[in-house]
This record gives sequence, structure tokens and C-alpha cells, in this order.
Amino acid sequence: MGEIKQFMIEEHGKILALFVKFKKQLSKDSFNELKTNLDRHVLAEERAITILVKNKEEFKEIAIILEQHEEIRDLMNKIAEKVNHNLGGFEDNLKNLLALMKTHINLENTKFYPELDKKLDPKEREVIYKKLHDYIIGGIGI
Repeated sequence: MGEIKQFMIEEHGKILALFVKFKKQLSKDSFNELKTNLDRHVLAEERAITILVKNKEEFKEIAIILEQHEEIRDLMNKIAEKVNHNLGGFEDNLKNLLALMKTHINLENTKFYPELDKKLDPKEREVIYKKLHDYIIGGIGI
């Protein structure tokens, strides 16, 4: 088993690459690929994070991360509505989403996931790593 932080940094990189692809192509296909992968990623984080609810005081970032997930979903839904109906005019939402994603990823990569690797015992880390991997790579729950 690897570090949670390293796995998630790689996954965040993949999400950002899909974001760039969509921004360049502005096609339904590239948006749907981004949305599918982002939905899977967010679900994986939330399913893995629920394990930590009992340690909420120890991992204060959980509440912020979950709030940001809601904002991400809201912006993605607004963009989806315009993309799927060829309406255009989603540039501001896209700009806001990218800014939010950068803030979100920075929080997770520099604080949250390094803390998990440091503070959790090996068994807890393994359970969370496996859940993240299964949901993101295996597409469980999607």
C-alpha cells in the first residue's frame, strides 16, 4: 500500500488534466469525461472520509472539504446545463470552478492527506487507501 497523499496527488493531477482538456475543446464529450471522473473522485473522497467522522476534531479540514464538494457539484451542474443544451455562457462558472478546484486540491494535498498519512495507524490508512482506490480506479458506486 502506498501513501494516501501520493495517490491523491496523482488523481488530482488527472482531474486537472481533464479540466484543461475541456477548457481547450469545450465539447460535450470532454465535459462528460471531466464530470464522470470528478464525480467518481468526490464520491471516493466522501466515502473514505466518512470513516474519519469519529475523529472529526483531529481532522478539522473535513467540514471545509465537504462544503467545497457541494460548491464543486453546484458549479458542475450549472456548467452541465449550459454544455448539454449548447447554450454557452458558462465561462464565469468555469473560471470559478477552476479557482475553487485549485484551493480545494491545495488544501487536500498540503494539509489533509499528509495529516492522514501521519496521524492514522497503518490499518486505518490501509482501509482509507483501499476505499479511495476502489471508488476512483474501480468505479465502485458510480
